[in-house]
This record gives sequence, C-alpha cells and structure tokens, in this order.
Amino acid sequence: MIKTNSLSYRVFITIFSNILIWFLVIFGFIYFFVSRDTIEDIESLGRRDVKLFANDIDIVLQNVEDTTNIVSDIVQTDMCNETFLLSILKTMVETNENIYGGTISFEPYICIKDQKFFAPYYYKKDGEIKFMRLGIDAYDYFEWDWYKIPKQKEKAIWTVPYFDKGAGDILMTTYSVPFYRVENGKKIFSGVVTADVSLSWLHDLVLSVGYGKTGSAFLVSKKDGLIVAYKDKSIESKKTLFDLEGEVKDKNFSNHIKDMLSGNTGFVPNINPITHEKEWLSYSSLKTADLVVVMLYPEKEVMGPLYKFNIIILLISFLGGAVIIISISVVTRSIIKPLKDLVTTTVEISHGNLDAEVPHGKVSDEIEILAESFENMKISLKEYLLKLKETTTREQRIASELSVAHDIQMSMVPKIFPPFPDDPQFDVYATIQPAKEVGGDFYDFFHIDKDRVCFVIGDVSGKGVPASLFMAVSKTLIKATAVSTDDPSLILDKVNKELVSENERFLFVTVFLGILNMQTGELVFSNAGHDSPFHLSKKGEMKPLESIGGMVLGIDPKKGYDHAKIMLKKGDKIFLFTDGVSEAMNSKNEMFGIPEIEKGLKQMIGFSIREIIDGMHDKIKVFTGDASQYDDITMMCVEYSGVDKI
Repeated sequence: MIKTNSLSYRVFITIFSNILIWFLVIFGFIYFFVSRDTIEDIESLGRRDVKLFANDIDIVLQNVEDTTNIVSDIVQTDMCNETFLLSILKTMVETNENIYGGTISFEPYICIKDQKFFAPYYYKKDGEIKFMRLGIDAYDYFEWDWYKIPKQKEKAIWTVPYFDKGAGDILMTTYSVPFYRVENGKKIFSGVVTADVSLSWLHDLVLSVGYGKTGSAFLVSKKDGLIVAYKDKSIESKKTLFDLEGEVKDKNFSNHIKDMLSGNTGFVPNINPITHEKEWLSYSSLKTADLVVVMLYPEKEVMGPLYKFNIIILLISFLGGAVIIISISVVTRSIIKPLKDLVTTTVEISHGNLDAEVPHGKVSDEIEILAESFENMKISLKEYLLKLKETTTREQRIASELSVAHDIQMSMVPKIFPPFPDDPQFDVYATIQPAKEVGGDFYDFFHIDKDRVCFVIGDVSGKGVPASLFMAVSKTLIKATAVSTDDPSLILDKVNKELVSENERFLFVTVFLGILNMQTGELVFSNAGHDSPFHLSKKGEMKPLESIGGMVLGIDPKKGYDHAKIMLKKGDKIFLFTDGVSEAMNSKNEMFGIPEIEKGLKQMIGFSIREIIDGMHDKIKVFTGDASQYDDITMMCVEYSGVDKI
C-alpha cells in the first residue's frame, strides 16, 4: 500500500494533477470552439457553393431557353416556309454548344395537307451536324412528353430526363416552347420548338465540383426524385432518391427528400445511403429546369483539422508525461544510494542464490517498502520454481493425452484401400495430415445401399482437442443421418440443426457430401461452405463442380441447403480437398492456392487416384519447403469405373 505522506507520492500527484487539469481545460476549450467554427464555416461555404453551382447551370439553361424562345417567335412569322425553318433550326443547333439537337414539330396537316408528320430535326453526332425527319409510326412524336405537355399546359416546359430512342438516341432533357397561328383572331396551337440538352454535359459538370477528395455533387429531378447526374454511372439516371431511402440509416433522410423536391434551399446533416458515412447535404433548386443541385460534404474531410488537433494534443500529452518522469527522476536521485545495496542483492538472486539476505533500512519509507517487496519476491520465486516443476510434469501428462487423442482421431477415418474390393465400379483413396497432434479435418465413405455409396470431406474451425471432438461428432452425425436420408441437402440440414443445438464453443465445420449411384454414374452432391471439388474426366477435361453455395454447419439452424447432380462416365474422377491444401504457406508467406491445384491436376490427368494424391503431396512439400504446417492437409480422390454391359 502506497503511503500518502511519502515524498515521491506528493511530488507525483502535484505535477501530474496540474498537467492533467491544464490538458483537459485547453483540450476542451479548443475542441469546442474549433468544432463549432468549423461547422459554421462549412455551412456558409456549402450554401454559397450550391448557389454558385446552381447559378452556373441556370446561366447555361437560360441561354438555351432564350435561344429556343427566339426561334419560336421567328417560326410564327413564316410558319410553313421549309427552307426558312431548316435554316434557323440548323443555326440554333450549330451556334449553341450546349444544345445537342432541336426540332420544329408541327401539328398534322398544317403545312402539307396530306402529310401527318412534319418535324425536321438537327442534332450533333461525331463532331458533325446531322439531319433527320421525325415522325413515323414507330416514333409518333405527338405522344412524347416534349410535345404533349407544352400543348396541354400552353406554356414552355423542361421535360423529365429521358432516353430519346429513335431520334437523338441519348439520355437528355428537352426544353419545349409551343407556337401558335392566328385564325379569325384566335390563337391555334400549331406545334413546338425544342432544344435538347445532353445529360452527359451535366455529368461532366458534377464531376468538376466537390469538397476535398471525396466530396461530390449530383442533380435530382424535382418531379420524381430521379438522380439525373452523378459520378457513379450505376446510379445516374437509374435510381431515385426514394430508391436510396430504404438503404440509409438516417431517419431524417425522407424529410430531406421532401424539402429538396419542394424547391427549398437547405444545409442539413445526413448519413450517406451509399457509403453509410456521416456528411452534410447542401441543396438548392434551379430557376430554369425542374432540377435540384445537391452537394455533399463528408464529415471526415470537413473535420480534418480537428483530427490534426487530436494529434497535437497527443504530442502535448507525451511532453507532459516526459515532464512527470523527469521530475520524479530528479527526486529519486536523492535516494539512489540505498538502492545500490538492493541491486547487489538482486544480482545474487538472479544468479540463483535465493538465500541471499535482503538489506532493510531503518526508516519506514519507499526504500524500505522496496526492500520488503524484494523479500516477498524472493519468497515468491522459490514458490514459483516449485510450482514450475509441478507444471512441467502436468504438461507432459497433457502432451501424452493429446497424443492418445491424435491416435483416436486418426483411427476414426478409414485407412484401408481399396475399401470396397467387391465393388469394382467404385474406388476411393484419401489421406489426412494433421497440423497439430489433434486436427479438425476428416473424411469418410460408406454404402447407403447396395447401389449407392456416400463420400464426405470436412474441415472444422480451430485446432486441438475441441476441434477433434467437434469433428468426431460431425462425422458420426453425418453417417447416422445418411442411413435414413438419401438427399445430400437434407442430410446437411439435419446435421446442421443438431450441431447448432449443442455448439457451446461456437465451432463450425465446412462439409462437401456426395452420393454416387454406382450403377448409373449419377452423382448427387451438396456443399456447406467447402471448397468445390474438381471433376477430372477420362477425356482429359478438368473443371470444378458447380458451386451451389451453402452456409457452414453449426452456425444458423434456419439456413437450408441445395443440391446438384452430375452424370459421371466410366473413368471419371472427383478430387476433394480442404483449405489446408490451397492455403499451405511457404517461408515467404505465399499460399499454394487454387491455381496451383488446377495446374497439378492437369499435369496428372490419366494418373491413378493414389498417384494423384501422392503427387499433390509432393507438390505441396516442394512449395512449402521447410516452412511449418499451420493447417491440416486432407485430400480424397474418387473414381467411377462404371458397370460393364453384358
């Protein structure tokens, strides 16, 4: 117990408490004001930037509107002069770099009595001005929004972004202006003048802005929430804000959407629905088109100065700690002399003289406490050496028990080959090489009935006795279940439920299980998180079996399993392995890998099943060299020899 009246205690408490209080006050003061000012600054910046960005877009779109309105007014002066119309339309498209294409589309039979469609269209493609005429049965422009809506509303409109199939053949938005003729003093709708704006321009524009390295911007349609322009092409024009609403964890995101699409301006905290990271949203509506500009300010980048501040505080803390250590060192120098005697005694004890006498002082201060501690340490060391002898004996006994457990484990897997000499249509060979005295890999094969044989390979998580016991239980359950159930997927499902109910250590096992009909060659198999085996045909082809997924056994009782089928031909083989093969490591920490397995199997096409496994062992040994084995290495090879026809 430390005495509060000791000199070292008082000095330590005085220095440490002052530094700690100073640190907490300065840290709290700076953090509060810096964080507050940073948030205020980024809000001011965000509101300004989004308005400037929206204004830049509005300037371009306003130019498109002005140009189109002028053309509409000109059209009404000489409506059916085709040469005149083509000239002003082409000029509009040529002279405005932001207009992709444009048309002057008329109502039926206005200019030419027997012609329903009259809609010349100029557009840009491959750096040239192209021309076509709209209006065929496959492209009835009277039904397109850019024609219908301004006709119905009797005013100019911007369309919702769309893909103009059959005309521009790009993703675009269109500004449409209706024009009229006067008959008997009455205005009669005659058609529309349009200007198409390619959304690729808006895409390039949003890529040019953004806060820091990860900040970004996007445009949203106010009518349906469609994300019109964004850096991610998989989202741009394919998803709406309402699609992302279900992916975001922020409950306020729906309110942000409503506020954006209502035409309001705002700056709000948010959780990004894609990255799930905190950010701020700054948004404002365009004055021209029905679009909303949204800019994202990631919290990580905005609060970067505060992160640097934390580093500075750590440096200050380190310096403060150094001051404490130096102060205490100065004090302890005055009492270094009594410590020399203790050092001498300590050296003797370190050399094995546990009977050396520890010197005691006359004053009950820290030195005396230290001397008493050395005395206690000497006594404890003696007791420890006695216990060490007992522990060594116990560990030797445990090692012996592990060796016995290893023998039991190895005795549980079949080792007699060929296993079924009376069944010439089927042969199997397998080996297991545990990484420790007791491993977690296993394999098995047995008859279900006279025509079918079941073979299985598995890998239990972990190593040692728990993995071995879990292996034994798994292997026993699989064999017991397969006797009454001939569907591999149902076998795995039942075994999984049994393992989950008694799995207190939360172990799991990967399993591949197949049932082969020796008369027909049909192989039905199921997989519980295990590496897919390879199918080696007699023709020399080699490929992995179909991957059907499946959760490992022992984790989730609700997970089901699928099965698949394949017809084996005479001479076909199935090569099975555990991850100890693919993940075998050499001294450079490089893994053997699936590609090396495939390469080795291709080289051993036509080999016997024993030669294949022995050959794969040799390749692994050459690859790993003197590196230690960290996982069980288990392989099995099955061959279907077929039934001779009489």
